[in-house]
Amino acid sequence: MLKEVIDMGAENVVRIPQGKGSYWPSLTDEDWTINFNMSVKDIDKVVRAFGNFETVAYIEGKEIWIREVKTWKENHSHKIGSIVDLNKMIIAAKDGFVKLVDYEIAKEVNDEI
Repeated sequence: MLKEVIDMGAENVVRIPQGKGSYWPSLTDEDWTINFNMSVKDIDKVVRAFGNFETVAYIEGKEIWIREVKTWKENHSHKIGSIVDLNKMIIAAKDGFVKLVDYEIAKEVNDEI
């Protein structure tokens, strides 16, 4: 019975070619790199978007792979991108702080970004 219903509707279907199509551009290193000049809201978005794949940040000469952060807005006078609390891994951002929750120190680098 289903076949008969499908066959009945097939003659009334207007087929339209889909056209050439397009592709979403490939991601760049910049897309998943955290820049602490970003707002804490944007940093949180980047980490949540790439968390399972890891984001990268360059902090005081080290490349850090990050899977989870906690962020909050707060006025401060710390240098942006500096470690404010080493034991809790809290980093100063443009408009607040970023606490690294799940991360790994990947390697030492010569140039900070």
